[in-house]
Amino acid sequence: AKQAESLGAGEIFLNSVDRDGSKLGYDLDLIRQVSDSVSIPVIACGGVGRMQDFVDGIEKGHADAVAAANIFQYVEHSTIIAKAALKKAGVDVRLSTEATYLDHDL
Repeated sequence: AKQAESLGAGEIFLNSVDRDGSKLGYDLDLIRQVSDSVSIPVIACGGVGRMQDFVDGIEKGHADAVAAANIFQYVEHSTIIAKAALKKAGVDVRLSTEATYLDHDL
């Protein structure tokens, strides 16, 4: 990660292959180690199985942003629900619609 930063990378998209598709949550130790070692943004990916995992990626993993795929492809969840969980946790999110995110039951 440090080498990528020194070569001019503007951000790091960090996907834990061991967690990818596992629904066990992000590899928070890995994300924290990388996030704390570079000054460029780190986007965490791989392992989301519940909405709290998004919040944990930011709060416990120190990621600047979070990403996921399987939770939206194979489970009936939407990005609106994920953003609602982040917003309720006090994380700044870009809203997709004019929906009132705080009114969603998770």
